[in-house]
Amino acid sequence: MKKIYSLLLILLIAVSFADAQFLRDNVSGAPYIANRYTDIQGSPLLFDTWNQGTIYLKDGTKAENFPLKFNVYENQLIFNYNDQALTVQNPVKEFVIATSAEATAPKMVFRCGYIPVEKNDEKTFYQVLQDGPVALVKQIKKMVVTNATYGGAENVREFSTTEAYFLAMPKGDLARISKNKSSLIDALGDRQGKLDAWMKTNNNKGRSEADLMAAVKAWNENQWK
Repeated sequence: MKKIYSLLLILLIAVSFADAQFLRDNVSGAPYIANRYTDIQGSPLLFDTWNQGTIYLKDGTKAENFPLKFNVYENQLIFNYNDQALTVQNPVKEFVIATSAEATAPKMVFRCGYIPVEKNDEKTFYQVLQDGPVALVKQIKKMVVTNATYGGAENVREFSTTEAYFLAMPKGDLARISKNKSSLIDALGDRQGKLDAWMKTNNNKGRSEADLMAAVKAWNENQWK
């Protein structure tokens, strides 16, 4: 009888473990520990609210209508399941997240799988600003900085956000660029000067994110033809 009870107990534990891991739409999760940042001011998250999103897994499956958060500092995708915050354990190719909890909110696309560059690896997520054969992507990065308070009595640790722009080339390699025309043209190898002429005609100086997006779109579409 004791053997039967032991076997039942093992089966119950196994079922509970499976339920805790494989939750819905083939997405598996592990508990997310949020209170590890109590001594740091600010937030490690892209948005503090749960915003609707879609997860595209590397196995080709898609999981829709998930409440998502993105921990930028840890490069972790988090989802809400029965009011529990869990980190996605499956290999993720891409995810889409709304910019707010509003139903009509704009959406942001994040993608990984690019060739490692600088201190980033293939799991690093980049926001896709302009897609195409050559894509304009942005890394949103959060780091912890220590600042001295007024009077120097004590130091304060807080999250600081930085951004870096890259061109994702057709073979998956990334070229870092700055917000200026020459940086973009050099990275694209515009030897015939067609993009340069297009940017001059359209008063595009490459100094803003919108300028870079428009120029990359023109490059992909050969708008000077």
